[in-house]
Amino acid sequence: MGITYKAMDTHLNCPVALKIINARRLGGPKARDRFLHEARTAASLRHPNIASVFHLGLGDEDCFYAMEYIEGETLEARVQREGPLPYHLALSIVAQCARALCIAHARRYVHRDIKPTNIMLVGGIHPAEEAITAKLIDFGLAKAFADGFGEEMVSDLYFAGTPHYASPEQLRNGIVDVKSDIYSLGMCLGYMLAGSIPKEVLHPVRKIYGERPNSLDAYPGVPPPVVTLFRSMIAEEPESRPRSAEALLERVSKILLEIKRGMVAEEVAHSGGNHTASRFNKWMSVWLALIVIVALAASVFASQRRVGSGISGSPLLQAPSVLVEARLLYARATEFYQKYTKEDNQRAIELYAKAVAVSPTYSDAYAMLAAAYHENACKYNVAGDVDRAIAAAQHAIALNPEAAGAYQVLGAIRGFQGRPWDALVELHHALELDPKQPAAMCDFGLLWVCVGHPQF
Repeated sequence: MGITYKAMDTHLNCPVALKIINARRLGGPKARDRFLHEARTAASLRHPNIASVFHLGLGDEDCFYAMEYIEGETLEARVQREGPLPYHLALSIVAQCARALCIAHARRYVHRDIKPTNIMLVGGIHPAEEAITAKLIDFGLAKAFADGFGEEMVSDLYFAGTPHYASPEQLRNGIVDVKSDIYSLGMCLGYMLAGSIPKEVLHPVRKIYGERPNSLDAYPGVPPPVVTLFRSMIAEEPESRPRSAEALLERVSKILLEIKRGMVAEEVAHSGGNHTASRFNKWMSVWLALIVIVALAASVFASQRRVGSGISGSPLLQAPSVLVEARLLYARATEFYQKYTKEDNQRAIELYAKAVAVSPTYSDAYAMLAAAYHENACKYNVAGDVDRAIAAAQHAIALNPEAAGAYQVLGAIRGFQGRPWDALVELHHALELDPKQPAAMCDFGLLWVCVGHPQF
């Protein structure tokens, strides 16, 4: 469609990418109109994962637009340099591109030409890390599929797309919609996993009329759910693909969570012994200890009654009953908390608060009180509960510096506040104290993916 140069904007005093087209070479006024439409389309899209367009210019023979100059490398260059990418990073790039497509599709635009050379990878701004940000470029080939914009303006000019990454329907008859973009993004996912154009679809004609192998051997070390996602994105029939960019995002998130949970389960299975039996033994030990404490208290109580002593001032007599009452309140609160409704969560807060009122040194109850306040804040937008959650979590840590659950909740709160690096510090501390805490492991892993370090 045009030639792109690196240039200097003399007004903004910054580098830009300058795309220029000679309208006469493509057939005169229609090509010029098409280019103007491209530029206006791109300029209307604003998103962190889309290269921004700054300026549109017209000349007697040429048109141009200036867009964000991205200091990075294309996805193609990264794969050619390093080979297949880790599947966590590949999924992160797909998710970021899907977020960009959510914005574009909501404005009724499709990209038409998603491919590794149109995905830029940018290093992160955090000084200690190298988070990867993906940016879709060249929305210049985008096409509005709103009523009233003629398909003939495109088809009369050129085939818009790149054959290896174009969907079957685009190759057959030029039909392009949301699911065509999903197909092209799926081909990019396969490219990242395999380190080259996927063998299953090496040639578009072979892909359309031939059979695809079902073996996972082409993707060593890639979990089957990721390969299944890839194959659903490049399904022959558009109806078999994810229905939208939003649906694709949801599937990617679920796959990352399933993989993380699978890792947790595998670690538990290899930790030695039967997990169910060990958990049963653990709880049996707790209850037996509690029974012994109550029995000792009853014995002391009986002996003191025999000698005429009162019981009101004896900490030894009060501690077991206080512990039992606080634990019962904690258990009832947890039942409500796990029902995941606004009303039940509020009831859980009230019961956790009673538990800490009965036993002010009950750090676990403070940690769960923090979790319930956090639920109110992030899910139900209750004002002030973020601060209450932080205070409760910090109080739990002050009571017990080894309270892994409190650090996990505090990490979740920091993530909700948009402070991923602080969140990672808290979650790392939680995992140092309890390496097998599932919630902390899931949050920790997903945060590393978000900031571009999937190897963690």
